[in-house]
Amino acid sequence: MHKRPRPESRSALAPSLVVQYAGSMVDDSFEEPTPPTPWLRRRPIQLGIGALLVFGAFTVACPSFHTPSGSMMPTLRHGDHFLVDRFAYSVWAEVERGDLVVFRAPMDRSQLFFKRVIGLPGDAVTVEGREVRITPAGTGEARVIAQQELSEPCWSEAAALDPSQCTLFREQVDGRSYTVRYRRISEERYPTPPQTWSVPEGHVFVLGDNRNDSLDSRQFSTDVSGEPVPAPFVPLEDVIGEVSTIWWPPTRARTID
Repeated sequence: MHKRPRPESRSALAPSLVVQYAGSMVDDSFEEPTPPTPWLRRRPIQLGIGALLVFGAFTVACPSFHTPSGSMMPTLRHGDHFLVDRFAYSVWAEVERGDLVVFRAPMDRSQLFFKRVIGLPGDAVTVEGREVRITPAGTGEARVIAQQELSEPCWSEAAALDPSQCTLFREQVDGRSYTVRYRRISEERYPTPPQTWSVPEGHVFVLGDNRNDSLDSRQFSTDVSGEPVPAPFVPLEDVIGEVSTIWWPPTRARTID
């Protein structure tokens, strides 16, 4: 008589299941997870490249310049470092009176100058002593740029106080206000006769804030066959951008009017 074979036990049929199940029941050890490496430590190269790209884009959009002379005192002093917004003027924004702009010099386009825009295309600009008059295009009515004398002391080009030699005035044009500087001795002894310039289309007329010591539209010229010929107007296509901020030295850091 044959014996019926005994069925194999559950353990024999699925030893792996039992082992795994038993293991899950018995092994109660806990392994401390390894903390993830901080992102800043894992990607120093990516961070460096990103920082260089951001810095490069910023320097292209807002390059830095320094002031080699005192022609824009008191706004810019000798040695000031400032930023220029290259994208200040586009199809949505145009140069306005009172803007402080950087442009290629009419007498030497390899040089960059920075001056204050006073006359726009079509304007007539008259300068007589301290008085500046503008006849906007199409109006036929001259208006004087308002000036208010300030009690603040002047600074010399050597960045030293020089209160006895000049006077500061606050000018205002088209809602923009800024400070200009006049030497007292020049105004008293050498008054300038009135001069008028008619600004052609596509150009602007510029003045330095240091009115008695600035090479600007009143003196700009170009060389024609070895002779200097007046070239008082700056083509709009030669305007590089608008001066936005003084960033060095720290004591002078500020936005520009």
